[in-house]
Amino acid sequence: MAHRIRSLIAHQQTMAANAIGSRLVDFGLVANPGKANLVKLVDSAFADEALPAFAHPALEILIRWITELIEEIGELDKELRIWHAENEASRRLAAIQGVEVIKATAIAAKVTDIDQFQSGRQHDA
Repeated sequence: MAHRIRSLIAHQQTMAANAIGSRLVDFGLVANPGKANLVKLVDSAFADEALPAFAHPALEILIRWITELIEEIGELDKELRIWHAENEASRRLAAIQGVEVIKATAIAAKVTDIDQFQSGRQHDA
């Protein structure tokens, strides 16, 4: 459940970032890809008064929303890390190169009985 909710929140975060980026484009402001670049552009747009005053309140709502979403993802990640530390299967999965904690917890939560697979190559279970 935590992974599905995290995924939903991450999707909303992307939607909010896209909304901010598209509103800035309306005023001729374009950010390089990445949320960090978007934040820099928003900061400079407010500082340089590149946006008309009427645009500030609406943009501030989106910024507050994305900030809340980032905090919520952080809280879920914290809970998942705690669960990971207590779960042997998750810790073993995270030891595999390329498998991060969030992915390891998702796999460990989803695949509770490894015996359901006939081999390591089976992927249609």
